[in-house]
Amino acid sequence: MSDLKMSCPACAGHVQFPEEGMGITIDCPHCGVPFLLESPESIRAWMQKQKWPLDRAAVIKTSEARLNELRLVGMKFIGVLGSNTPGDCDACRSIKGQKFPIEEVPPLPLPDCQKEFCKCIYLALS
Repeated sequence: MSDLKMSCPACAGHVQFPEEGMGITIDCPHCGVPFLLESPESIRAWMQKQKWPLDRAAVIKTSEARLNELRLVGMKFIGVLGSNTPGDCDACRSIKGQKFPIEEVPPLPLPDCQKEFCKCIYLALS
């Protein structure tokens, strides 16, 4: 098995982990925020399946579906992951690194988002 890489949803620090680590929760070695290890390919595959980036109406629909998936697997805390690029909107940057109880996570697209195509997704945290 090979190593996978992903960025911490809180600090964008790079984390490398063995493939068998997928699905476990770790504390980020850079900032200490716990998050679920998912393969970048699985996140990208989910976004491609949804034909991301999406218009605002489609973001609402697919984000609700993603939130329901996370709820079904028992996740209690959620983060919002933007594209981690300078193109992220101010609304996304303002909540970067925050951990929300699943019932209190803000809807996507974020109410103050000014982007035509929102690139934010929900990310499982523990």
